Amino acid sequence: MDEISKLQEMNCRLSGRINQLENEVVELKRLSESQKHKISLEQNRRNELNEIPFSQSMNYRQFIQNNHEVVKLINDGCSNEDISQKLNKSICEIEMIRRFIK
Repeated sequence: MDEISKLQEMNCRLSGRINQLENEVVELKRLSESQKHKISLEQNRRNELNEIPFSQSMNYRQFIQNNHEVVKLINDGCSNEDISQKLNKSICEIEMIRRFIK
């Protein structure tokens, strides 16, 4: 009788462990699918960037070089009004640059 109760107890523990492992496998599959999806999105984004014609890419680089002071202040979190006052540029120009780089 004692052995039967020990075996039943062991059986319960093993069943619990099996359920736990099954849940972990399901979670790992979900994480794997999530990672595959993220990798796929990243590859698609890279492909889209590679499809930008060189002339447009060159124009963008030139724009950033010509407006590097404004871009730096925007990245630092300055408001349009602050940038306008610091660089003596119009607020409309600052807004246009901000929209373009986003």
